[in-house]
Amino acid sequence: MDELAKYRHAQATWDTLVMAVRLPPDPRIVVTTTPRPIPIIKSLMADPSTHVTKGTIYENRDNLSEKFFNRLIRRYEGTYLGQQELEGQLISDRPGARVGSSDAGAEPRGVCAGHGAPRRRSRPAWKCRYRNV
Repeated sequence: MDELAKYRHAQATWDTLVMAVRLPPDPRIVVTTTPRPIPIIKSLMADPSTHVTKGTIYENRDNLSEKFFNRLIRRYEGTYLGQQELEGQLISDRPGARVGSSDAGAEPRGVCAGHGAPRRRSRPAWKCRYRNV
């Protein structure tokens, strides 16, 4: 499975996949992904039955075009996104972030700009410019 952390419904996708991998003697799943701090990734990384390997863009340089490599290094090296995407680090909380990982499951509070109505999850994001209250 490639890029599990980018799936819109990553947990549901994982749950479905696990049910499909059941043949003996030793079923296994290989997941390659950038380690984003979402519950399924944290759970898998903490599971003692998970074998985690890590790699960086620097270790993979020979498999990338020089132009692509240089563009990503110039843009993201030394940033939090660079730590995640280039170095493969799981970044839980960023200093100065408005919402931390401990707030991830919290219900959003706010109003839709221009509407004045409470923001509801049922309203598509493209129909609502969200602002905090």
